[in-house]
Amino acid sequence: MSNINYRLLAIIIFYILGILCAPVFTARRSAMAVFAAFAAAAAARIIYKNGIFPAEYLYKTTGGRSGILNGPETSGGIYTAVLLMAAVFLCAALRGSAETVYISSGINGVLSHGAFIKVIASAAGVENHDGGEFGKKYCTAALDIEKIYDAKSGGYKNICGRIILRREVEEGAETSAERDKQGLEENDLVEVSGIVKRMHKYKNPHLPLNYNPMQHEILYVLAAPAAGLKIIKKRRSFAAAVSNKVKGLFERHFPPGISGFLKAFALGDPSGFGENIYLDNDEAFEFAESGLLHVLVVSGGHVTLLSAFILSALSALNFDSRKASLGAFLFVTLYFLITGLQAAVTRAYISFAAAAACGALERNVNKYNIFIAALFLHMVLFPRFIFSAGFWLSYISTFAIIAACDYQIKIFKNPCLNAVMDYCKICLIAMAATYPLISYLCGYFPLNCLPANIFTLWIYELLLALCLVFIFFSFFSSWLAWGAASLIYHLSFAALKLNEWISSLPMGNLAAYKLGLFEMALIYLLLAVLALRFAGGAKFTPAGLTAAALIILAIFNIRGFAVKSMEGAEIIFLDVGQGDCALVKTSGRKWIIIDAGGSGSAYSKAIAPYLRYRHIDEIEYLIITHAHLDHYSAALKLYKNPKIKIKNLLYHQTGSEELEFKKLLRIASGVKSVSAGEKIYCDGAELEFLWPEIGSKEDANDSSLVAALRVNNRSALFCGDITQASEKKLVKKIASGRGFDFIKAPHHGSKYSSCAEFLSACGAGAAFISSGASNKFAHPHKEALRRYLNSGYELFNSQNCGGIILTPGRRIKITDFEMRSEYL
Repeated sequence: MSNINYRLLAIIIFYILGILCAPVFTARRSAMAVFAAFAAAAAARIIYKNGIFPAEYLYKTTGGRSGILNGPETSGGIYTAVLLMAAVFLCAALRGSAETVYISSGINGVLSHGAFIKVIASAAGVENHDGGEFGKKYCTAALDIEKIYDAKSGGYKNICGRIILRREVEEGAETSAERDKQGLEENDLVEVSGIVKRMHKYKNPHLPLNYNPMQHEILYVLAAPAAGLKIIKKRRSFAAAVSNKVKGLFERHFPPGISGFLKAFALGDPSGFGENIYLDNDEAFEFAESGLLHVLVVSGGHVTLLSAFILSALSALNFDSRKASLGAFLFVTLYFLITGLQAAVTRAYISFAAAAACGALERNVNKYNIFIAALFLHMVLFPRFIFSAGFWLSYISTFAIIAACDYQIKIFKNPCLNAVMDYCKICLIAMAATYPLISYLCGYFPLNCLPANIFTLWIYELLLALCLVFIFFSFFSSWLAWGAASLIYHLSFAALKLNEWISSLPMGNLAAYKLGLFEMALIYLLLAVLALRFAGGAKFTPAGLTAAALIILAIFNIRGFAVKSMEGAEIIFLDVGQGDCALVKTSGRKWIIIDAGGSGSAYSKAIAPYLRYRHIDEIEYLIITHAHLDHYSAALKLYKNPKIKIKNLLYHQTGSEELEFKKLLRIASGVKSVSAGEKIYCDGAELEFLWPEIGSKEDANDSSLVAALRVNNRSALFCGDITQASEKKLVKKIASGRGFDFIKAPHHGSKYSSCAEFLSACGAGAAFISSGASNKFAHPHKEALRRYLNSGYELFNSQNCGGIILTPGRRIKITDFEMRSEYL
């Protein structure tokens, strides 16, 4: 017993020595790490030596239970394990933060927006896109920078960090064969020159990223022309070659929609994501709505199933246990190298490696020891993983599954029915264990996930087995490969359509609201106490279980109910990058959306998450100010979402609408063209259209709907993309007794908008400018900003403040994305 503790202590000491070698690890951090580890080790030794917790309590054994739940014998030692793991966790956090500081201070300290740089870097996450802005082909990748050119010295200097590459590909410059031969691939060493641009990070109220200050943040994009990239060296590893071979098999045997799904599902490569001809929405959206997003990444379950398949096959071939364990370990290692260092895969691989070692050495395998060893080694070998949500979700769900497997349900006489109940029990407990963390991360936990995981996970298990058979057959016989491919195609198609149907079910969001860190920690503490007492043989009365359930429900709902009870009318300007999207909530919780556009990922990363978080499933009016894509692109996807009902769509007809906008008009209901002078009323809110006049012949921008909103005796003006020509025509209308408290700046702050006469006539105290970082139009322009400041306006630029919420009352309350408030 004591030998085991000294072994763990020795591991910690060697780990501390490794920490001392971490880059730029300061003496202060080193002292903190050493002190923390030795304090924990000393505490553990005192516990054992002085018997603060009696050994018979720490290691007492409880017999199996009878009845519905039959449990195994359990052992203690939990206090020492917690102290040791806490020491390792603290050391891992310090080491990870030291590495992050080194990386962040390196690349982020020397780059600036608009600078021209030349770097030598290694490429990762390469994705080729067939169409971007203006239909141009482009390539994106993550560049792990190794050197940067220094103009002063005329040479390269070493630096560390990551930047996103966006490289345009000239049309017709390369044939497909040449692109396959010379195109950018994983792990290539490249020299890239281009312009540094700030990366746009969506920042919206209630949905801030749970950013960890110890985690390196990618701040910049390197925009490079086609000729700005030179491949210095092709770094082709054996694992990369096998991965490319398998990807080629998928692309050759399956259409794009299915091959993209299979590459994500089997290899963890999301480059084939996007619009799928088989689905109404993109794959990631469908799987997020059904609670099966974990299917689109390689999870620990993949490794578990792969090892089970291989062990079964080798056992059928009469291999002994040692050889079977070694063979399975080699196959799993190759798969681990192909899929890369993902948190869940790494956890499963370390666990399997430990179990395989026990099998090879003919030692007993204790799943709890394997779990703790995997967690320990994971933090020691890859300390930065502890900043990843996937790391914690993987370990929490795995522990819940391990614990759930210890207790078998014996309700029915039929063993098959009991097995089904056991499977449902495992799914339910795993989801319950991850619920607080997921609610903390995104505030969205679809009820659909329960039936989806129970009834469809076996399909993906079968699909993974077929993929292995297909890959195996492809090396020997094309006929056999085509036969397996046919089965995979039909099963994949069925799985995608079934998931689409499940995602469309009108089930609610189980997360009452986005949990805070303290609330999440408190819930996990309560669950841990209940689990430990249950494992220790405590008997729970119905009254006790009810009390525990009420406490947990109170934690979830008290703040949510309090916030909702105080909510009134709101005007929300969302940060959607380069585009516009505003929501109006009436006092009776009815919703109006004015424009639904933005940059390419605005719908999936800003609009849809916000609608989910606010539990918005019905929209009274969707108003599109004009037919430009940055004002209506997300509307096309809103109409594809079966969980959202849009009653009316209002726009101004000009006769020159874009083709995509005409498609929107065809699929929408309650479509009506409106002009100046018309009004709509919605639950106490009044929206009056001031522009354009009936029959006006202005271009698309100057034909934008301009609407005055009045709610709670406050007013706001939504200006679309009008220019100074239309603004001057509006001055007379605005000057005739109308006044506004707030305006949405015309045309994203263009220098051709926001004339001084218009701003003076509005008389508003503040304005919101919606624009994306590094946008190609350079919005907002300095001339426009100067006019706002000269007119006494307080400006809110989405590039800086993110989205904001206006709460109209005696004073207008303005809340930014960090939920900080001020008053006009």
